[in-house]
Amino acid sequence: MKHTKRLSAAAILALLLLQTASCASDNNGTTEDTVQDTQTGTEAVTIDQKAADKADYFASLQPISAPDTEIAFAAINIGSEEMGINDIATDAENGAKMNDAVYARNREIEEKLGVKLICNGFDSDSDLQSAVSNDTLSGEGFYDVINAKTHIQAVFFNNGYLMDLSGVPNLQLEREWWNRDANESFTIGGLQFLLLSPLCHYADSVAWFVMFNKALFNDYDLPDPYQMVRDGTWTLDAMYEMMKVIPLDSNGNGQTDGDDMFGCVAQMFDALALTTSFGCKIFDKDANDVPQFVLPDEANFDKMQVVSDFFSDTARTIVVNHSMYKGHDDPWNTLWAGKFAEGKGLFMFNCPGNLGSFTDMAQDFGILPMPKYNADQKEYYTMTSIWFTTSLSVPKVHGADNGDIGTVLDAMSYLSHVDVEPTFAETYLQNRYIRDEESAEMLNIITASKQYDPGFVFNWSSAITLPQNCVEQGGDKLASTIEKARKGIEAGIKKTVESAQDLMNE
Repeated sequence: MKHTKRLSAAAILALLLLQTASCASDNNGTTEDTVQDTQTGTEAVTIDQKAADKADYFASLQPISAPDTEIAFAAINIGSEEMGINDIATDAENGAKMNDAVYARNREIEEKLGVKLICNGFDSDSDLQSAVSNDTLSGEGFYDVINAKTHIQAVFFNNGYLMDLSGVPNLQLEREWWNRDANESFTIGGLQFLLLSPLCHYADSVAWFVMFNKALFNDYDLPDPYQMVRDGTWTLDAMYEMMKVIPLDSNGNGQTDGDDMFGCVAQMFDALALTTSFGCKIFDKDANDVPQFVLPDEANFDKMQVVSDFFSDTARTIVVNHSMYKGHDDPWNTLWAGKFAEGKGLFMFNCPGNLGSFTDMAQDFGILPMPKYNADQKEYYTMTSIWFTTSLSVPKVHGADNGDIGTVLDAMSYLSHVDVEPTFAETYLQNRYIRDEESAEMLNIITASKQYDPGFVFNWSSAITLPQNCVEQGGDKLASTIEKARKGIEAGIKKTVESAQDLMNE
């Protein structure tokens, strides 16, 4: 996502629960809402069954320790009145379906668990940091849960504010309403400092994909990209060959400039998305759950070279925040969103949070996963942005019982999974952004293939930005750019591991 403006929409979701909520008439002329199985079309879960499942879930929970228990959240405001100002709470119903779904979820939690949810929202990361820091250092412990952008959670960890969540009772982290892949990536030495679940409903709005212009595909008689995805042949080479149909110097002034058509519209950050889509990790973890800097490994290095070569072809790919467009008056609106919206880009790297910029686009567009490295790659892989993904943590100093915190977080995540996510799918994704059934099918693949690098949280020595730095520096400086960063990265990992060990020994 371009980092100069706020997200324009909220979360996408696990789309296997997606195309839902239809009405079927029974023999008495009444209606019954059902959740449809997106693959078979069968009626999978009725509203009555959903209510029964909810009843069973709440009956299985440990009782709250005391009547009228309060659970207080500090949350970052990255949303809107329509979508809910933050992940955690809305002040009142206002007729906007997402806002009202979040409101209803919280009222159901309060009613069924006998707790009161309190949420203080903050408009800036710095204000949230100050509030949590002051609360923790004073020993007051008003805030029981922190809902912050994930890279901000690293600040709290580095300051020693966070507790190990593996010691919080009643969190059912193995269940489907928790993001197990992300949560396993976020551990350090077996300790769990933060969590991701559908409660963080803005997180999936930054899952990267490829948009394509259907009109240009028809004009140039290009093959069906949806079928290529299904066949496993959607690769960067295939994408690049299609890009070649766009004429170079389309405005005929003898040079490549911002007025031309391009095969792909991009920004520097997309280099990380493409690196991720190749199955290339910046960090991995060893047998002791300790992060290792693996980007310099030969296989990863070779893939990074391909990424660098792709973006260096500035005649076919416009990278709007590259230094060559530094003097442009308004690159984000005219060269980025405007270029694709005007039909002057065959492809564009983007994410759901930015699709609001294209609702009025005259030409139809479709959505595809990020391309594979080659056809031998078995899976598609999807990056989510470190800068906008939110997560949950619990400060060491807090007022509530740990078991109560666990129960409330688990219940809020469960109801987000069964109620809030489908509301977003039906109201915002299906009806507003996605223009064909095939794109919804593609989003199943995209959201199911999200990757969370172990460096996602801590971003040691800005290692996550190395792919885009390599693009800016050029492919011939790839090795030196990575090697120059190695010492600081490894020192940062060591310091983080030592901090985790100190926590374990407390």
